[in-house]
Amino acid sequence: MGALMSGDKKKIKNLPLLYRIILKFPKLSLESFSMEFQGIFWALIVPILLVCYTFLVLVFMFFLPSPINMLVTAVVTVFICGLCLRIILERELKIINTQMEAGGFEWDLKKSMKDYRKLLDKEESE
Repeated sequence: MGALMSGDKKKIKNLPLLYRIILKFPKLSLESFSMEFQGIFWALIVPILLVCYTFLVLVFMFFLPSPINMLVTAVVTVFICGLCLRIILERELKIINTQMEAGGFEWDLKKSMKDYRKLLDKEESE
């Protein structure tokens, strides 16, 4: 499960079955690289690889015999979707965990409304 929930085995057991299955997929880990490289990877390399994948599927469909081409295309597609689902699910769980922590956010609506009203009054006076 990696860095997501290293000591949170209880949280993993409380997740729905589909989430637990997705978390068992291998993870494409870029955390050891710099943030600049990660940005380049997600903004440039992944879209280029997806375009290449589209052409690869076309090659599989035209040049392999009929039952094999569908099987190979389906396996490759499911693998790529599984990797993407794993990354998306892990990011969402990190966001949820940070928001639900005890020291995370304070939801004091009265204080927020007072601050907002002060800000509006300040804008009106200017």
